Amino acid sequence: MRAGAVLVAAAAALAIGLAACAGPPISPTPAPVSGVYQQVALHGGSLVGAVSGDAGCAVADQAPLATHVRFHIPASSGDVQDVYLFVYADRAAFDRQAANFASCRAAYAASQAAGGRPVRAVEVSPYRAFGPAWSDETLGVIRDALTVAAGNGG
Repeated sequence: MRAGAVLVAAAAALAIGLAACAGPPISPTPAPVSGVYQQVALHGGSLVGAVSGDAGCAVADQAPLATHVRFHIPASSGDVQDVYLFVYADRAAFDRQAANFASCRAAYAASQAAGGRPVRAVEVSPYRAFGPAWSDETLGVIRDALTVAAGNGG
């Protein structure tokens, strides 16, 4: 009798566990800034330093969203890549801030033009990033890191 009760209890626990798993799949949520840094490292870069609030421009409302990040890409490189990373609360904020980001990027690009340093950018909700003179490798690392870190895009 005791073995039968244990079997019934085990079957009930299994049924409850399976029922709990039957709900809709959980969507991955976007990573915080530290998750972006981790993804850059996993994609071949290494963090050199970061300054919160540095948007690379004086466009209103951008500084609170921005971090000026410096990476070695690839990690073994002595070259430092500047990345201005913008993180938005959600897709709606990402969409609302599109024009301000474009203005900020244009202002920064104008400041780099004299030195012949073209500005490249990546936009993957809820992140945007730009920087001067990124190589194709740097662009790929930043794009891939932001895409993974974005999860469901907020």
